[in-house]
Amino acid sequence: MLFSQRYGLKPIKTVIQIDSMDTDLRNGLWNRVLTSVLEPLRKYHTVYVAPYLYVRGQGETFVRKLWTYLFKKPIDTIPEFYPRICEYIRNYYFQGSYHDVYDILQWIAQNHYSGPLGEIFVTECNQTLEEELSGYRFVDNKIVPITSDEEITAIKEAVNIPDPFKGPRAQIKSALRKFSDRKSPDYAGSIKDSISAVEGILRIIVKQQVTSFDNALMWIKKKRIMKLHPALEDAFKKMYNYTSNSKQGIRHALLEEPNLTSEDAKYMLVACSAFINYLIAKVSRGQTNP
Repeated sequence: MLFSQRYGLKPIKTVIQIDSMDTDLRNGLWNRVLTSVLEPLRKYHTVYVAPYLYVRGQGETFVRKLWTYLFKKPIDTIPEFYPRICEYIRNYYFQGSYHDVYDILQWIAQNHYSGPLGEIFVTECNQTLEEELSGYRFVDNKIVPITSDEEITAIKEAVNIPDPFKGPRAQIKSALRKFSDRKSPDYAGSIKDSISAVEGILRIIVKQQVTSFDNALMWIKKKRIMKLHPALEDAFKKMYNYTSNSKQGIRHALLEEPNLTSEDAKYMLVACSAFINYLIAKVSRGQTNP
């Protein structure tokens, strides 16, 4: 905390930025673009032919993709010299709306010319997003409206579960993609994929066709696959019944709601991710029923 904030001379930020971006946040993220993208581009992917600096190699490929897929501009409008390219990117960044900024950050993370450096870029952006009270974070190279470290950790673990569970892993990734699409989010589709991922995990674990959550728990107990505390089991049942009709099996009653929101989708994505991680951890440790 700054001196001026500690002594009440300057207000402390308390409002999470969801539908806007203040100057501090925009400037802080731009500095990440400079240090992790544009300055390394100049240092490692340009050639100097007096008196001009030209982008070449991987850097040139990166810029051409940027113009084609993000800016949607003809590649013959790409400036010839490195300083002009930076000037265009800077103007696009500072003249755009808050979601334009998030678009370019996400595109860079997914299309960086250097894999390891791209990981550094994501980590540093998340640090700035947290410091400036943004309501967004990078998760699996996608910018999503999540503010809690615990939520981020749960989803990160779920999108990286091992290959024996590659089907549910793909469904969680699909849920994250539909949830994080800022132009046309599919909250119902995200919720469905989150639930389906849990169903897939349960089918793999019990090696049976699961027709309901209660049915899966019955098989877990019958086969002594894992030991679940009764209170935790009850909590899981309530969470799952929130989305299902117990009399008709896995029916996804929640999906019939006409006005699903990002909060609904986020809750299911985080809850299902955490549940998946828990189940896999229990099975891998061999914590079976006595």
